[in-house]
Amino acid sequence: MSRPPQSVLDTVEGEISFFRAITRSRPVGRHRYFRVLAMRHAIQSETGRWADIQDIWAKLNQHYNLEALEKHARRKGPCISQLQAD
Repeated sequence: MSRPPQSVLDTVEGEISFFRAITRSRPVGRHRYFRVLAMRHAIQSETGRWADIQDIWAKLNQHYNLEALEKHARRKGPCISQLQAD
């Protein structure tokens, strides 16, 4: 009996690539869907395998409270770089 193919995100190499991708493309805010696509591309570039978008969202939800991060991203007010520019 053959086993279903393992998701790239369930491998050590895939998880490392996943967390690296988060540091480059933070998937919160207005452009979160495009940033997840950028994460997918980064994972593919590092591993040679495409991650399923649903698997990326599931992994994000497993490790982070995305609802709280979204609320934080929506807060009004200047960011640190804007404060430093003044």
